[in-house]
Amino acid sequence: MQIQWLAIIIGGVASTLFSAFGALVIWPVLRLIGSETPTDSSIVLGVLIGTLLGGYVAGRRSPRPLFHGALTGILFAGGIGLASISNGSAAPTSTIASFFLLGAALGGAGGWRALKKMRAASSRE
Repeated sequence: MQIQWLAIIIGGVASTLFSAFGALVIWPVLRLIGSETPTDSSIVLGVLIGTLLGGYVAGRRSPRPLFHGALTGILFAGGIGLASISNGSAAPTSTIASFFLLGAALGGAGGWRALKKMRAASSRE
């Protein structure tokens, strides 16, 4: 099995952009409804949305969408985890491991959706 690195890189870039955009859109909404931590909550929700959509983008660009979507999610979650650890996060190992699993699940879900869309498009031809 050959890994499509270009699909993973494009999916990772898409994850980053969608995460930032999602956080920017969600933040004012949380602030309007009176959330106590709108900044932190919007960043977390933005990262979750970005992981899902990055997996979708990676899946659309590869012949094995589910695998490449999940791998993109794991690598994106790993990058976020390393950034938080290097900035002094006191999160326990179980939380970081859960974040990796969530990244794989969300990226895989995005890849699965890409697979369904690709199959639907090929059946119309």
